[in-house]
Amino acid sequence: PDPIVSRVHGVHMGEHLKNPENTDPVTGKFRNYTGVLFPKNVKDCTACHVDNRWKTEPSRQACTACHDTTWFGDRASTPAAFTAHAGGPQANDVRCIVCHGDETGGSRATSVVHDIKQPMAAVDLSMTPPANGRFYVAGEAPLLTMVIRDDAGAPIDHTTVSTANFGTASLFVSGPRALAMPVLTNTAKNGPSKLRASVSNTRAASRDTGGWEFALGDTFKIAVNGRPPVVLAAPAGTLTPIQVRDWLASRLTGVTVTATATNVTIRSNVPGESGSTIDIYDSPVTSIMGWKPAGRPYARGMTAGVTQEPFVVPARASTPANDLRSLPDPLDYTDPAVTRSVESVTYQLYDVRGLQAGTYSAYVYLLPVAGRGTGIARVAVGFMNFQVGTAVDEKKVATNCTECHGDTIWHLDEGPIHPAPFNTDYCGSCHDYSRYQTGDGFPNLGGTSQNGWSGFGAVPIVRRVHGVHSGRYLEHPEEIYQGNPDAFNEVIFPQDRRNCEKCHDARTTNGGWKTQPSRLACMACHDSDAANGHAQAMTLYVDPSDPWSNSRTETCAICHGEGRDFSVEKVHNITDPYRPPYWREPE
Repeated sequence: PDPIVSRVHGVHMGEHLKNPENTDPVTGKFRNYTGVLFPKNVKDCTACHVDNRWKTEPSRQACTACHDTTWFGDRASTPAAFTAHAGGPQANDVRCIVCHGDETGGSRATSVVHDIKQPMAAVDLSMTPPANGRFYVAGEAPLLTMVIRDDAGAPIDHTTVSTANFGTASLFVSGPRALAMPVLTNTAKNGPSKLRASVSNTRAASRDTGGWEFALGDTFKIAVNGRPPVVLAAPAGTLTPIQVRDWLASRLTGVTVTATATNVTIRSNVPGESGSTIDIYDSPVTSIMGWKPAGRPYARGMTAGVTQEPFVVPARASTPANDLRSLPDPLDYTDPAVTRSVESVTYQLYDVRGLQAGTYSAYVYLLPVAGRGTGIARVAVGFMNFQVGTAVDEKKVATNCTECHGDTIWHLDEGPIHPAPFNTDYCGSCHDYSRYQTGDGFPNLGGTSQNGWSGFGAVPIVRRVHGVHSGRYLEHPEEIYQGNPDAFNEVIFPQDRRNCEKCHDARTTNGGWKTQPSRLACMACHDSDAANGHAQAMTLYVDPSDPWSNSRTETCAICHGEGRDFSVEKVHNITDPYRPPYWREPE
């Protein structure tokens, strides 16, 4: 067997390994672990090491277990797919400490190259205090003040918070903790009624020609705002994005067409979900420019998605964000609750009257446009909790995330950048429990809605988290993450996933895992067709056409509630009888 340092490092590197000797699906030493994703930052050596040898005694064996395509031999003999060691050939470990040791002041010290800081700019949040000094009551409408700080920590000029300077400047207000919903803002009040349908082509203009090639007779079939479809004849030849913009703008009414150097966007001029739609039909121009998502194959033999005909884009949003920026397009909804001054951005919240007593959250994040001179080159984030109707801090549904994930920032380094610490209060801001309307699928899986298989936007946090941590065992991963149903299909929870109290700590959480069983929580893991059929049969639908509406009545607690014959606490008992929870290869 390999030395323990090689084996442990290699197993925990998992999907980052590149050397075929490790990853070959038949002979690779770590072929069964190539899906492992270390839950903390993989560079965080202190997550496992209790002494300093990781930085004071570097060695080829330890380091190449992770950096497994580094070649220490003669440069001229470097194998394909390997990279020659930057410090030259090394026959032994004697000189490793010269460059990589802390005490020697090495130019590439391990502690430096494994620095795991995730810096962000800050947004300071404050509210006008409640009259009683502890919690807000009916009749009180707090004013939220946001002070955005640049990378150096100084406040910015808040009149520069615009679409020109910030790609995103979003405010979320939600609660209560146990069942987070958007509240107190115009987005919470208006839903999608102020939104405009928008669609962009997905195949960028050719780098060689600067455009797309259209043949004589090529057409584009499209319908906007509920009108009958029209068939537009494309000009023959090479059309740049600007020329496509002008062609479409001259032939379509009720929309605004814009272009960048590579792509074209069509936006409805009509707000509201009922009348604001763009329907894209199969046609030569649709294919050439990629106006419809192509659908994607799934792992494990699942059927590829087939995009529906037509591909319907409604006026919807996947998260309940309130835009803090000044908007140049007069057709876009400008939130009257937002005020920008040099000193701050303020948002006038609604009266808290009617809200359930509990703990609520305000969360802000901004993404700067590069090179705009705002002093912010990285993401800026702000967060605060506040109390409504009670001074008692509401217990969380889940905790202990940082025990596995550490003090890291989710969504910061890759993927859609909407960063949040591993703190469930942040998560509920986007992954809330509201939804505008039932969705019938995701665009790249053959559907028309951008709100999800279950009718939700970013998918409620209970469904997303359970599904992600059960990734390897899901039958329907497409119901967990719309962007890529294969994204988490190798995830194996490192403990027995029946150990609910690992995340739902009895000391710090509300115990809802055993007292409030629900389809959202349970069907995220138990996602077979049979299990879903059972859950649906045990649910009363006020509106059968909308199976995930809030008007449904679930009867899960009758059999699975606390103390019942099939209570979650009983069926998730991990000790009696004990059975090994996992397998690494399909049986």
